[in-house]
Amino acid sequence: MKRYAIVAMSALALMLLGACAPAHINTEQVGNEGLIAISCDPSSAEVFVDGQYVGRAKDFDGDREHLMLAGGVHIIELRKAGYQTFKKEIYSQRYVQTITVTLSPLPPGQ
Repeated sequence: MKRYAIVAMSALALMLLGACAPAHINTEQVGNEGLIAISCDPSSAEVFVDGQYVGRAKDFDGDREHLMLAGGVHIIELRKAGYQTFKKEIYSQRYVQTITVTLSPLPPGQ
């Protein structure tokens, strides 16, 4: 009987220790995208990211939608015929950034 009690207690101790073993923790990055809101006058200006057209400024006003960018450095351009182009290098990371721009009209004849 004494041997049975020792075996039972040993089994119970192993079960309890096993239950306390550290769980596997997944440390993978859960995305590093950044969100960009664009407030631009005129709102119909075209938005380019790293030279690629992505939509109009009004499409990314932050009320309806944001521009989602992979983490890292990007070049944002806002273009509209008859206006000077706005160009800015940004660092996208896991938070919302707002770009507020008023495009300047080109001088007559340009």
